[in-house]
Amino acid sequence: MRLGAGAEFKAGRWAEVDEGSVSMDYIRSTYGVPAKRDCRIAFLNADKRQEGTIVWANGAYLRVRMDGERRLRLLHPTWRVEYLP
Repeated sequence: MRLGAGAEFKAGRWAEVDEGSVSMDYIRSTYGVPAKRDCRIAFLNADKRQEGTIVWANGAYLRVRMDGERRLRLLHPTWRVEYLP
């Protein structure tokens, strides 16, 4: 089995690490926000408020699909983002 750069040794064996979950853990602990996959957010743009769903994390940024859009947006977890219940 060939492992990528995201592999780690755990419980006596090598395994691939889900980079999205590692990034999400990092975002939650660093920024103190409740970011999770499938979490609903509101992005407070300069001229309007747009709602969307967190799809995954990319490093310290969130990949979000805004309602009615096909493409994912890259958003900072604290800049103009409101976490919805």
